[in-house]
Amino acid sequence: MLQLPIISHSLQALENGFALVSLTVAPQPLPFSISEDSSSDWKLQLLAFDYFIGEEKLGLFAAEGNEKELTLQLLCAHPESISSFQSLSCQPLDASKFDGLVENALLQGFGINIGKVFFLAKIRQAHKCSTQALLHSKSDFPFAIKPARAIWEEMPSHAIGASVLLEDWGVRNRLASEEFVPGCADMQAQEWQEVALNFCAENNLSLIVFD
Repeated sequence: MLQLPIISHSLQALENGFALVSLTVAPQPLPFSISEDSSSDWKLQLLAFDYFIGEEKLGLFAAEGNEKELTLQLLCAHPESISSFQSLSCQPLDASKFDGLVENALLQGFGINIGKVFFLAKIRQAHKCSTQALLHSKSDFPFAIKPARAIWEEMPSHAIGASVLLEDWGVRNRLASEEFVPGCADMQAQEWQEVALNFCAENNLSLIVFD
């Protein structure tokens, strides 16, 4: 597991006790270089890691940087559990799992890794890729749920809420929770993944999952 020294940090409170953690870190331990140009290659490589501060898993949300400093924004479900901001732990994943810029894709995020859906959706928007998204939480979400603007007849009838930010980016999306949350499908993670698999099979889409 790689350790990135934290140079500075800040927290922004979100809905339902979540926070957006902004970190400036030294990127040198990463096995790739950071550039300031418009290329998204290095940003896509950031998806090949899970991120932790201590035992708290964080969800990658946004990134900017150069060869000297990397600024990350990460979703955090329990900011009160972080007692020290000394280093960011980066756990490598299987980097060959997906093509982030495949032309037509459904992105699916579970738990704190719904942040990666936002992260990749923003990159795909810049590349004019067609993107849809399904998000799942065991309880609440870090944003206010609003009635979906885009019709999606193939989704469960009670899944009528959406992330406004994703919709603003042109990403049709729906939500599911294991607790009764208005606007969300009442589904376990496996049930929600079956919805995604069936929709992708029927519509010839690639499924990219962050769990």
